[in-house]
Amino acid sequence: MVLTARSLRIDADLGALAEVRGFIRLAAAEAEAPVSCLEDLVQAVDEAATNTIVHGYDGAPGWLEVSAEMDGPSFVVHLEDAGHRLLLQPLPRVAGIDPGSTRELAGGRGSILA
Repeated sequence: MVLTARSLRIDADLGALAEVRGFIRLAAAEAEAPVSCLEDLVQAVDEAATNTIVHGYDGAPGWLEVSAEMDGPSFVVHLEDAGHRLLLQPLPRVAGIDPGSTRELAGGRGSILA
């Protein structure tokens, strides 16, 4: 595995999410990550980035930086932003979801994927 740290910085705009998905696919391929987990990984990062843009910036201008790197045998993705903090609360019991998980007050299940 030869991937060294790499990053992508986008405007906090939902229209830029395709760039994030493409970046993750490319970085995962360079890291020789298993193809079997690629779509789940892309979806989790897309959900986290969407939550940041929609809830962290709430329509205000901003940025989102996505970085990917190998940490030993693990492929690690980080998202960094300057949006406001999301408030989390315990999830109600839902089949197949750990009741100790958290989610945004007004959102879906994106933070469970991440």
